[in-house]
Amino acid sequence: MDPNANLKEILELAKWIKEEGDSVQGYARGLAELILALNEWITKGGFLPSRWQKPVDAIGKEL
Repeated sequence: MDPNANLKEILELAKWIKEEGDSVQGYARGLAELILALNEWITKGGFLPSRWQKPVDAIGKEL
């Protein structure tokens, strides 16, 4: 599993789900699968996605 590709897809799906509203059941399932896979990867000692390794300020902007 590539955690960077996983996170990229999670963020894309989350944005799409937020914009589309009601017709998102299949996309929500895909998002859930990606989140669970990333969680398993990290809890088994895998590295964080590079986006999560960069320092950020209190509102989430890269420093």
